[in-house]
Amino acid sequence: MGQELKTRANSKERAIAAAILQRAGVKVDGFGAEKREVDDVADYSLVELAREACRTSGVDFGGFPSEIAGRAMTTSDFPLVLADVASKSMESSYGQYQSTFSLWTTPKSTNNFHQGSIVRVAPPSELPLVDERGEFKYLSISEGNETYQIVTRGGIIPLSRQVIINDDVGAFADVGRLQALTAVLTQARMVYGKLLSNPSLSDGVSVFDASRGNLLSGEDSALSRDSLAEALKVVRMFSDDRGNPLMIEPKYLLVPPSLEMTAHELCFSDSAPGQTNSSVPNIFKKIGLIPIVEPLLESPALTGSSSTAWYLLPDPNISPFFATIALGSADNLAPYIDSKPGWVSDNIEFKTRIDFGVAAIGHKAVKSAGV
Repeated sequence: MGQELKTRANSKERAIAAAILQRAGVKVDGFGAEKREVDDVADYSLVELAREACRTSGVDFGGFPSEIAGRAMTTSDFPLVLADVASKSMESSYGQYQSTFSLWTTPKSTNNFHQGSIVRVAPPSELPLVDERGEFKYLSISEGNETYQIVTRGGIIPLSRQVIINDDVGAFADVGRLQALTAVLTQARMVYGKLLSNPSLSDGVSVFDASRGNLLSGEDSALSRDSLAEALKVVRMFSDDRGNPLMIEPKYLLVPPSLEMTAHELCFSDSAPGQTNSSVPNIFKKIGLIPIVEPLLESPALTGSSSTAWYLLPDPNISPFFATIALGSADNLAPYIDSKPGWVSDNIEFKTRIDFGVAAIGHKAVKSAGV
């Protein structure tokens, strides 16, 4: 929306948007408007800014604030200006609300809404000997094709013209902030909902399964030095179909809030937790294990949540485990905001949408039930 305003609106309308953002406390970088023009309208009320938008569109009139607000919604680009205010506020807020899933998932992209596939790969066991004829053999790296499909989610937030008449500049920034938070929470629920559901891969086996050796359970699986050491060993011993270790390094210890203190003690203590001899080094700190605390893991809002289960996850750049899929570009995760005047009631409607998907694409990770 920011780029759209720069191409469709003149400098006066860009200055109006920048002035609203400044008054709402949202940082603006240039915004395509001259500082002088922004300063000229910096002290204007929303009604006065609405009248300026009308004048810029060639409609100049007086009247009561209610009449000015109504005319500005239908005879000028003022709705576009307000949408850009919300969009800029959303962009500023989205980065602050970034979910934990971005740390351990692999970003992917698609150009459409059709069902697609991601090849699950594994390195060949070894390079075959090249005989005296110099003949090279073909190597196989595919373990399976994991399917995905992105979906569109969105909604509309209306703001009445009374917001303009009451000069509530913060309301338009709040729309962007709330939509950013809602988008992040929606994406996080999709990712962690998929993780907690323990989906099956293309081989018909769940991501975490006893047959894969990556599912720990029982009384010894509660998060502790010993259980984390066992999970670390499992990751070290992940192997190909010939038993050759894949040399996968664990990177993240994903836990619910109930295990936050234990996770930080295990990852950051200088000496091995539970040792009376302080000179025994902490192996988990030495290898750089990073704790991630995610409230959704034990939220009643998601099926399968638990206050005791935890995960040991690999670096997604080395051993992809879950993928997030966005439309057009892998980093195109932020929501899109548009606006239009209401017809049934006197308001302006802000529509927000995301195009997003998530897929399990590997199983080289460990889940511990914690009980």
